[in-house]
Amino acid sequence: MPLKPPPTTPQDSSSLLTAPSSTQNTMPSSAASSTLHPILAQVISLLYWAMLAASTIGPGTITLMAKGGADYQLQLGWTVPLASITAYVVYEAVARLQIDARKSLGGALFQHYFPSPDPVPSTPPAPKSTLAKVVAAVPHTPVISYALSFLVLVSMTLLECAQIAGLWASVDYYYSGPEPIYSVARTLVTLSLCLLVALILFRGDIDNISKALGMVVVVMVVTFSISAFQIGFDAGDLFSGFVPSLPEDSATVALGMIATTCLPINVFLTSSLANGLTIGETRKGIGFATVITAILSLLIIIVGTGDELEDGETFDLNNLARTLKDSAGKTSEVLFLFGLAAASLSSGLTVAMGCALACQSLFSGLDVGAKARQRTDSESSNVEVSVTTRLSQRDESHNNDDDMLIDLLPKKEPWAAGGWRFRGIIILQLLVSFCVVTSGLDTVGVIVLSQVFGGVLLPTLCFCLLICMNDEDMGTTQSNVQNALLVGATTVLTGLAVYSVAPLITMGACQGDSLTVVSSIAGFVTFLGGCKVAWGKKSLKQFTDEDEANV
Repeated sequence: MPLKPPPTTPQDSSSLLTAPSSTQNTMPSSAASSTLHPILAQVISLLYWAMLAASTIGPGTITLMAKGGADYQLQLGWTVPLASITAYVVYEAVARLQIDARKSLGGALFQHYFPSPDPVPSTPPAPKSTLAKVVAAVPHTPVISYALSFLVLVSMTLLECAQIAGLWASVDYYYSGPEPIYSVARTLVTLSLCLLVALILFRGDIDNISKALGMVVVVMVVTFSISAFQIGFDAGDLFSGFVPSLPEDSATVALGMIATTCLPINVFLTSSLANGLTIGETRKGIGFATVITAILSLLIIIVGTGDELEDGETFDLNNLARTLKDSAGKTSEVLFLFGLAAASLSSGLTVAMGCALACQSLFSGLDVGAKARQRTDSESSNVEVSVTTRLSQRDESHNNDDDMLIDLLPKKEPWAAGGWRFRGIIILQLLVSFCVVTSGLDTVGVIVLSQVFGGVLLPTLCFCLLICMNDEDMGTTQSNVQNALLVGATTVLTGLAVYSVAPLITMGACQGDSLTVVSSIAGFVTFLGGCKVAWGKKSLKQFTDEDEANV
């Protein structure tokens, strides 16, 4: 997988993508004076950012959004603007962290929990009690990285299963052979897609892939627009659906719809996409991807309303396709299945790559920390000083902490793009997906389960991001408005996650008013914690001065 750093900007070591800056001349010199050049440059740049939409709009999103429309009509339409606003706030903050501090979220967490000690303290440290030693050791335990990696790996592996299953679902609709041949056909189709995803990610040019995925997103917008308008909808019902409400037994579906629109894995993809760009270019790209995702999500919900389920009937993609054929004609049916197949390939690529990027971001710094501690314990203090000097020299020349971390590792770092760990994550996801799809497990159930994990992961990532953005050592700028938006998003997501997951954990014991109280308490505690992180260390004068400066 080729790495092509931009010529003028230090490249993040974890980045696989090279952003096509709109300020760079990507056209031939003879066409430089043409008015089409800036337009084409903008289009290419936006298609590059459409990778975020491509990773989001997969069979998982199509299934959950269509299920929400089939089960509850347009009553859960409010989840789309909520998730879209949250996505923009979170992705924009991650982009600023990458641009200003030169760190991915994993690198920022590493610096926050593993700050570089002063090798020559001005005064001898005071003796520590046993309790103080235990407390001091807690931040150096990489629990947060392991926990986040576990949630990311489980959630995204289950979601990858859904992406791989999407292609077979579109083939299965037309194929009805005897059981032995049916199983062989399912195995061959699934194996072919898994091998294609692995081949593209291991051998393909990611820059060109991202632009191709952007074109796929455009095709999906056209496809689902035609299907939605053929089915039809009431504008009054659509706008009333933007008022938050939770019909009976809809909390899990609502949480999944939010988690699949504001996809946690995009937090790590955004870091790679933002590398080498200005904040203005990044905001434009994130805004484009967010709007496209919101439009597609609403269109799919409308398409799902065409499948009016009877009492006791469960949602099924094949039934939805047949309903579309009966109500809107053969064209709508074919377009829906084509969109499902296209989304399967595009999301299969981005989810697998994004999960590997996430684990790389969260664990590469821990390898460095372990090696640094081993060197400190086994060698003399002179070696410790030399390592610190080396870090400071790198900081002066590159100002890129992620590069400094990787520089301490061996040249064949296992978390590099071609390393065995990075590729192992991709292979693991594809193997699990192959086994799940060929075994014939319920695809809808797997998708809902993956989004429940994603719904728990999302507020966790938001809170970690809030911590990093307000760490003075990061060198980032976080205004009061940006803090308020991030705290608000984290609070709402936490309350909704608890509301959805608590009945599952308590085996249905927590229901009704008690569930509302528990989720409200969880949201309130998160709100207090977020306020403490964002403004707990600031005086009233500092708070006022920041507002005046931002104005």
